[in-house]
Amino acid sequence: MPLRWKRGENPYRVNYFGILQLGPRATRSEIIASRENLTKRVSRGGVHRVGGREISEADLTEAESGLVAWNKPSKRAAEYLLVHPLPTAGQGRLASLRAQIKEAAIPARTAPLLRLTNLAALAPLIPTLDAADITRPSWDELPVPAPTSSEDLRADVQFDL
Repeated sequence: MPLRWKRGENPYRVNYFGILQLGPRATRSEIIASRENLTKRVSRGGVHRVGGREISEADLTEAESGLVAWNKPSKRAAEYLLVHPLPTAGQGRLASLRAQIKEAAIPARTAPLLRLTNLAALAPLIPTLDAADITRPSWDELPVPAPTSSEDLRADVQFDL
């Protein structure tokens, strides 16, 4: 259905899906059944309004033929653009796989702690050091007094013989 821009009328509401009160995922049989039910209501004197506009039997027939016309995909695509169909989601195993992938894709905020119950089990994995690999600090770098320092002499015990 072409867009009819009129003051006070929403052209997005008055489309084939809106006229037949169907969603964008409606099947061919649902489209035909909805048109038949609405046609019966209108022919009995009932009023069917969409977007402030009264819908006639001719509008219902046009909407059905526009949506059922599978040989004209451009016509159906134009109607899809008017109703903005949502992507399919939450359907069975695919949805659970999608949720698992999304959860696994989120990085952890902190690295998980490595909880070891037996630290001695790591000893065979750690290489031993050679004495040549170890650098010895000077006495000035150590937090203890040197053997020749005056502080060490004060701490020594002297015996008189």
